[in-house]
Amino acid sequence: MRSKGVSYTLSVVLYCLVAVILVLTVFAFVSSFVQTQLSAIPKVFNQFVRIEAVCYKDSTLYIYVRNIGKVSAHLVQVIVYKEGKEVQFIKDIDVVVKPNEVALVKICKHLPEGSYIVEVVTETGFKASYLVVID
Repeated sequence: MRSKGVSYTLSVVLYCLVAVILVLTVFAFVSSFVQTQLSAIPKVFNQFVRIEAVCYKDSTLYIYVRNIGKVSAHLVQVIVYKEGKEVQFIKDIDVVVKPNEVALVKICKHLPEGSYIVEVVTETGFKASYLVVID
């Protein structure tokens, strides 16, 4: 007497189909959860800047800052270091750089010859640094 039921091949196909449906369900849940969590991050934390160039001419430091983020970046501080020590600290510079644009920040200060690290800081605390040699 032959038993009646689902053949072995058909049962494997059904198991695979159930597994695929479960994986897709979990993927849909996880992707929507991650998307919700990412949208909860404030856009202000997407302020990323890069110093493109720094030049020194006639006792003025010219700092070219590019916004590489997706929102406007608000520059609030410039710090100049020489040999690890702070030489110049300027806060409240109040420069806003739109996404993918370059802003010029001018600092009037006589600096003797040597190597300096120029650092700009956004309102969210993101820092960008650049090494400049004055000769």
